[in-house]
Amino acid sequence: MQSVRPETFTVACLYITLNSAVIPPILRYLYDPSRMYAGYEKRNVQHLKLNSELRILSCIYRTDDINPMINLLEAICPSRESPVAAYVLHLLELVGQANPIFISHKLQKCKTEEMSFSNNVILSFEKFRKDLYGSVSVSTFTAVSMPDTMHGDVCMLALNNTTSLILLPFHQTWSGDGSVLISDSNMIRSLNKSVLSVAPCSVGIFVYKSSHGRRNINDTVLNMSSYKICMIFLGGKDDREAVTLATRMSRDPRINLTVVRMVTVDDKVKEKSEWDKMLDDEHLRDVKSNASVDILYAEKAVLDATETPGVMKSLAGEFDMLVVGRGKGRKSVFTDGLEEWSEFKELGVIGDLLTSHDINSQASVLVIQQQQLMI
Repeated sequence: MQSVRPETFTVACLYITLNSAVIPPILRYLYDPSRMYAGYEKRNVQHLKLNSELRILSCIYRTDDINPMINLLEAICPSRESPVAAYVLHLLELVGQANPIFISHKLQKCKTEEMSFSNNVILSFEKFRKDLYGSVSVSTFTAVSMPDTMHGDVCMLALNNTTSLILLPFHQTWSGDGSVLISDSNMIRSLNKSVLSVAPCSVGIFVYKSSHGRRNINDTVLNMSSYKICMIFLGGKDDREAVTLATRMSRDPRINLTVVRMVTVDDKVKEKSEWDKMLDDEHLRDVKSNASVDILYAEKAVLDATETPGVMKSLAGEFDMLVVGRGKGRKSVFTDGLEEWSEFKELGVIGDLLTSHDINSQASVLVIQQQQLMI
């Protein structure tokens, strides 16, 4: 038995160290798996052609997510002239199984009456399709995978079906009257944040607090009233995407849309770049001049960010749903200093305010992030 020379042993140790400590980080730097979902083409609601099909990927985490998500899809106003293609993905955590499973229920041979991973989801969305026959098409999928890779299932399905919007339920759920928090999943929160960071299209996080005391859109027919939606506009690309989606919602005669633009009392204060301001003004001008929809436009003047929570509280009590842009990285006089107090960064400053305990509103909140293009 020959002994290993010290020089050979030293070289071997250095080689092993190089392989385990240096090469993997270099490979991770050179190859980023998330780039396969990167957006090089515009896939969002704002740049969708007029009356073209809107493709939406709706994610379902729990049974409680089904009815709120169907209500939201119906509020987006599918019609024969401007249909909605809904791709519904039921996400389940992989437990006690070696391999992940991805199921397309259109290709599944067994009938829906038989045992299925997602029987409630399939039947509920099939009824939704039949209720809006000709205006909505539905394709249902189930993904059973590890929490760390679930965002890949979401983004790949969105990429393959060229969707313009991914809808994600919020990670918290409340009791029927919205007073008691009954579920708070860190896994779902982490999944939502991962999708936001790499999604190939726009993303919306839907916060639904109460099924009691807050109507859904179908209740307006029985009450001879309107479903009240407010879009709060601060400026920026996320807000432009959000107001575009809200404008589409207002095509439904049952929906009453109010667009509230935040403005500064002091005209000398510059809360955004001149280019962004020009884009915002032009976009809102198009919204207000749109003859096919009836929109109430209002402006709320504030001195600084200390007045913003009070404005949000007053608006939250008046509407059934609030639509806002996420505004990641936005520097604004309306939110300056409030970022430090945000509990859920994925909702943005305004979205976090509207869902906070201080405001204590039972209104639904939809937070929109426009597609992040890779340039």
